[in-house]
Amino acid sequence: MADINSVNIGDILVGDASYSMTFYHFYKVVGKTSCSLKLQKLKKISLPGGNQAATEVVPVLNEVDGPVIIRRPNKWGAMHESDKYSAYISLDRKYSPENHYIECYLD
Repeated sequence: MADINSVNIGDILVGDASYSMTFYHFYKVVGKTSCSLKLQKLKKISLPGGNQAATEVVPVLNEVDGPVIIRRPNKWGAMHESDKYSAYISLDRKYSPENHYIECYLD
């Protein structure tokens, strides 16, 4: 379990929202205090080779997707984008180009 001290300005955190589908979101850390993070949601693109059921996505590192949000991680290092039904963001999940982020659209 990560804490806020393990996150640096410039890190990109991965959030996901899923129920019957899985969607990934990417957030750049643009500010930090001892108990909260300022996050900027980044645009994402689908990589070639996907299909109607699934596609791999990656962040567009210099394109923003909405206003900066301020979030305070809970004791498990987790937070939500806006409400309990939105993207789940974890301090343990930093973006890495070596990882694959597959969005699934099957119900």
